[in-house]
Amino acid sequence: MSLTIELSVETEVAIKELAAQSGRQPEDYAKDLLTEQIEIKRLQTDIDDPQYFSRALAQMKTRTPTETAAVREKMFRLAKPPRHLPENESIIDVVFGKIPGDETDEEVFTALQKLS
Repeated sequence: MSLTIELSVETEVAIKELAAQSGRQPEDYAKDLLTEQIEIKRLQTDIDDPQYFSRALAQMKTRTPTETAAVREKMFRLAKPPRHLPENESIIDVVFGKIPGDETDEEVFTALQKLS
C-alpha cells in the first residue's frame, strides 16, 4: 500500500534528522515509526484481554531462530543508548527504590515465575 502524507516542514526536517542518526532512509524511518505506533495501539487494546500474556508467551516460545534474531535486532535498534553510572554508585544504588508501580513483591514474583 502506498500513502501520500503532507507533513509540516518541521516534521519533515525532524524525520530526516532522526533517520540520518539511525543510518536509514527517511521513508523507511517514517514507515517503521508508523508501524511501531500501530503495534503500541494494538498492545494497549490487547493488554485488557485476560489471555493476552498466555498467548504472547506461547508465541514467544514458538519463534524460529530467524524470528528471534529479527526481534533482537529490532529491540537493539529501538533501545536508548546506555547511561553512564554516576561515580561511586552501582546499578543497585541507581535503581533500588525507584521502580514505579504498586505491585506487591508477591505479584512481581508470580509474574516472573510465569515468564521463566
